[in-house]
Amino acid sequence: MNGDILRDFSIVCFGGEQWEYPGFQQVAMRHLSANNRILYVNALGLRKATFNGNNANIYFAKLKRLFSGTRKVSDRIIVFNPFFLPVLYNEYVDKINVALLRWQFRRLLRDLKFRDYLLWAGTPTMAPFLGLFQPRLLIYNPVDRYSAFSFVAISDIPKFKTTLRASL
Repeated sequence: MNGDILRDFSIVCFGGEQWEYPGFQQVAMRHLSANNRILYVNALGLRKATFNGNNANIYFAKLKRLFSGTRKVSDRIIVFNPFFLPVLYNEYVDKINVALLRWQFRRLLRDLKFRDYLLWAGTPTMAPFLGLFQPRLLIYNPVDRYSAFSFVAISDIPKFKTTLRASL
């Protein structure tokens, strides 16, 4: 990847994973941060909630992240843990989350002076939230074939693609 392709942009990246996971989007954002400012939004999640003793530590860590806000990784990378209701695939909760995220992003983008930014979408779970943004350019970069996972609501994949097309 040539670091000169994108230069002097602000990039809001909705990642498919947490920043600490060494996936493609994190590597790409680290590389692009040489010439651009990055706001990496930690994954909102893909799985439907199933609570049991085996995954209690995972949910505790996610809950803790909900209250951690932003973290400066470097001079050009900020990681954001948005506060939202951690329930996916529910139209009523989506409406509440849209309101919560709208408020957080308006404030954060203003504070960071991200006026003319690129939006990098890496996961279909951000479909309900695309309307919150008015990017200069929208990049959809799914790093997985989400329809192959049993824990992803397949109905959201076409919804995301339809919302994505409408946003372009």
